[in-house]
This record gives sequence, C-alpha cells and structure tokens, in this order.
Amino acid sequence: MLSNKSKQHLIALAMLTVTTIIWGAGFVLSSTMVGAGGSFEHLPHFSNVIRFGLASIVLVAVFFKKLKTNWQTIWHSMVGAVFMYGGFALQLLGLKYTTAASCGFFTAAYVMFVPFIAWAWQRKAPRIITWCGVGVAVIGLIIFNGTNYQDTPTAALGNTLSLLGALVLAFQITWTEYCLSKNKVDNVNLTVWQVVFSTVLFVGTSLVFEGKDLVTYVPQIHWASCWWKIAIISLGGTAFAYVSQTYAQKHLSSSETSLIMVCESPIGALISVLLGRDLFTWQLAVGGLLIITAVFMVEIIPSLLAKKE
Repeated sequence: MLSNKSKQHLIALAMLTVTTIIWGAGFVLSSTMVGAGGSFEHLPHFSNVIRFGLASIVLVAVFFKKLKTNWQTIWHSMVGAVFMYGGFALQLLGLKYTTAASCGFFTAAYVMFVPFIAWAWQRKAPRIITWCGVGVAVIGLIIFNGTNYQDTPTAALGNTLSLLGALVLAFQITWTEYCLSKNKVDNVNLTVWQVVFSTVLFVGTSLVFEGKDLVTYVPQIHWASCWWKIAIISLGGTAFAYVSQTYAQKHLSSSETSLIMVCESPIGALISVLLGRDLFTWQLAVGGLLIITAVFMVEIIPSLLAKKE
C-alpha cells in the first residue's frame, strides 16, 4: 500500500511528464500559428491573449473556492506574472523568426540560468561542474545559432529572443520556488493568479502594439483550422501545465524535475523534424546534444551531489 507521500510523488511525476510532452509539441503548434502564413502571423500578442485568457477562465472556474485575494497572495503572484508574461512574449516573438526546434533548445537554457540567479539571490556559489556545464551550453548554442536555415534568414534574431525569454522564465521558476518554499502563497493561488495577471498584461500589450491590426486581421483568422491548436496550447500547455509544474516543484526534487523537463526540447525538435518543419542537420544534432548535456551538468549532477552530501 503506497503512502500518501508516495502517491503524491507518483502523481507529480505523471503530471510533469504529460506537461513536458505538451510543451514540446507546443513549440511546433505555436510556430505554425505565428509563423509565415499562420493564423496569428500579424497578431502574436493577441494569440497569447487567447491562450492565457482561456486558461484563466478554466483555472478560475475549477479553483474558485480556493482562491484568496489577500495582499500577500496578490503581490507574489503579480511579480511571478511579470516574469511569466515576459518569458512567453519573448518566446513567441522568437518563434516568428526561427524554427520550433531552435526555439525549444534555446528556451532550455533557462535551466542553466537558474543556479546563477540563485547565486545572486542567496549568495550560494555554483559548483565547478555548473561552470563547466555553462561552457558546454555556450558551445552548443553557438553551433545552433550558426545553423544556415535557408527559409529563416532571421534565425539569429529569433534565437536571441528565445534565449532572452529563457532568462526571464528562469526568474519565474526561481520566484515560484521561493514563494512555495517560504510558504508565501500556496501552489494553487500562485498558479491561477499568475496566469490571470499575465492575461491582463497580454491584453494591454496587444492593444498597444497591435491595436490597428486587430481590426484588420482578427476577422481573417480561420478559427476552424486552428481551434484545436489553441485548445492544446491553452488548456494543456498553460492551465494544466502550470498546475502540474507548481505541484511538481512541491513534491519532486529539483533533479527529478529537471530530468523530466529537459525532455521538452528534444521532444519538440523530434516532432518538428518528423513534420518536416525542421531539417535534420549536424548542427541540430550536435548543438542540441551539447545543450542537453549542459543541463545535466548544471542542474541534475549538482542536485544529486547535494543530496548525497
């Protein structure tokens, strides 16, 4: 008979595994919607309004009775929402200029940023293996960024935006871990309010930068061909995914969490190659492998060493 703690551990593993698969596929789905010829080619921020708006409605409806509106909950959620908004905005803009596989691997760099953010915050210096891992990651990213995509001449810009998005998402993950570990706010409220406040930020951004285009392009969106993509990305990749992530961060070790989440990038790359949206090149294989290796060196090995000590 499994103990309650063991059940929570298994549930967290299952939820995070499903989330990782959805996120991997999400790179490809988002790329088809905001890339050239996509339904939201001219309205990337509006696509995030739809994504986060639907997720907010579902989350509020499901967890309505558990929601709190005290100042501590709202404040910590608003800070996390700023990071969540920034990370996704940069990631989606990156997808407009680079491929799904590249965006996925560059986004994976968030795992390498987390130890250094923690170092600046908690004054805990990274291990030697972490520094070596960063060096491996830099080499991998340089190889990746040097890929000659004939159909994406602005790939370098897209990769840079994706990398900046990864940095902002690293702050969001670090902030989430801080809030949960210090019991500043429970995982349900932190998840729901972060998504809700991110929606508000995307609405404002869309109105400011896409105001004139909304009138022109919204009527042209072919909803019949993209509704299922929106459903997967919004309900699966946002509502379910962030409930899963915060739940997992509460019940799994950092090494377990990283080991599962690192699969997000290769899954996205594999799907993109299989669907013919990415070419399988040596840069894709070598650069991606180096980035995955770096994640192990930066996050998983130090976590195992700390646990052993």
